[in-house]
Amino acid sequence: MQQQQLAGALGIAEARLGEHPEDLEARGWRARLLAWTNRWNESEIEYQAVLQSAPHDRDILVGLADLLTWQSRRAEAIAYLDQASALDAGRNDVQLRRGRLLHALGRRSEAGAAYALVFSFERRVCGDGRRVG
Repeated sequence: MQQQQLAGALGIAEARLGEHPEDLEARGWRARLLAWTNRWNESEIEYQAVLQSAPHDRDILVGLADLLTWQSRRAEAIAYLDQASALDAGRNDVQLRRGRLLHALGRRSEAGAAYALVFSFERRVCGDGRRVG
């Protein structure tokens, strides 16, 4: 995405929040857009605010984990991915992120277990979405 498109999208999210400050989806998008435009401190504050109202929002947990990973705050990031995984262990994107972070943290056996989950999910789903095995 071009920077202009991100700035425009951020403007839309902020306009929505101006009208509906309680809109958690708009707040989540604002957090993402702030992160993608390297406004990391503001993004973290927004993510944390959303989690206060929606502590089980897996997408917000993953977004915050990504933000922390980009800042090399891996130990903090893995805690949020663990929460997301506990809420939905079947999300390949969460397990793949966990595997990468655990590997980077030197926790190789845990990383291997996360990767094994990803591969087991892949084997159970055909290319057309049908489950097998």
